[in-house]
Amino acid sequence: MATVTHKQLVEIFGNSALHARNSKEFANAVASYVVSGQSKVQLHSLIRDIMKYRQANGIIEAVVCSAHPLNEQIRSDIEALVRTEFKAAKSVIISERLDPSVLGGVKIEFPGEQLDASLSARLQTLKRRIA
Repeated sequence: MATVTHKQLVEIFGNSALHARNSKEFANAVASYVVSGQSKVQLHSLIRDIMKYRQANGIIEAVVCSAHPLNEQIRSDIEALVRTEFKAAKSVIISERLDPSVLGGVKIEFPGEQLDASLSARLQTLKRRIA
């Protein structure tokens, strides 16, 4: 049996992800494949690269970290910001992750990049400037 490369897996799963109707089922299928031992790829790396594949195809996924749940106005503002950054976006998917260490504000994570507008980042910047 031929070994499937990381790049081939990204293309196979990435293309499938473009048409997936249920993201939870899709994520379970990817995780099951990795856990089955049929591949030596790391799940985190594969997911990041699938997100990059989707981004190249106009589906922008952002994980927003905040200390508190986002309200609809903040979600809308974040989506507008993402659409400004990614002009070719056909779709924007925002996932939330609560992280008390953020203190206030938000961190927006994309595959391979991050926008840190959190209070903790501002405090760290202030601390470096004072020191």
